[in-house]
Amino acid sequence: MVNLTSTEEENTDFLKTLWDKYKYLAISAVFIVILTIVGIERSSSNKNIFNQETSELYSDFVQSLDSVDIDSIQKGNDFMSSYPDSVYSRLIALQLAKLYYEEGDKDEATVKLNWIIENTNKGFRQKYDPIEVTAKYRLALLFLDQQKFKESLDLLETIEDKTASIYELIGDCYVYLEANDNARINYLKAMEASPSESVKSIIKMKLSDIN
Repeated sequence: MVNLTSTEEENTDFLKTLWDKYKYLAISAVFIVILTIVGIERSSSNKNIFNQETSELYSDFVQSLDSVDIDSIQKGNDFMSSYPDSVYSRLIALQLAKLYYEEGDKDEATVKLNWIIENTNKGFRQKYDPIEVTAKYRLALLFLDQQKFKESLDLLETIEDKTASIYELIGDCYVYLEANDNARINYLKAMEASPSESVKSIIKMKLSDIN
C-alpha cells in the first residue's frame, strides 16, 4: 500500500505511484478513443461540431503540443469555448488537464476534467464513453492525491460499465476508508474481470493484506 502524508512532495510521489499502477487503463482508453472517435463524429447531425474547420483546428492544437507554452494552452481554451459540444473539445480538455498537472497546477487540471464530465454530449452518450471514463478515472486519482477518498469512490461508482482496473481502484478507496469488506468485494470483482495473471497476483496480495 502507498503511505499517505501531508507534505506536498510526498503527495506528488503518491499520485505518481498511483498513475504508474493504473496507467494501463488510461493507455487503453486512449486507444479506444482513437478507434471510436470517427464513429462518434459521424453519428452527429450538428454541422458546427464536425466540420472541416474543427478538424483542422484540432490538428493545429495537437501539433502545438510539442512544448508546453501559453500559446498552446490558449489555443485549446479558445477551441473549447468556440465548440463546447465537440468531441474534439473533450479530447483537448484531456490534453490540457495533463499539461496543467505536469506543470503542477492540479486545481486547473481538476477544472478541465470536470469540464469533460459536465459537457459530455448526452446525444452521443453510450453506456461506456471512453473520454468520460478516462476523465473520471484521472479525476479520481487527483482526489486520492488530496486524500479525498470518499469523493474518489463516489466518482468511480458513477461509471456504469466498470473494468478490472476501476474495480481495483474502488477497492483501494475502500481500504483507505477502512471498509475492508467492501474492498474485498471489489478486489474479487477485479480479479474476475481481469484477463491478466500478473494483475490477479497483485490483487491477491492486496486481499491478503486485508484478511
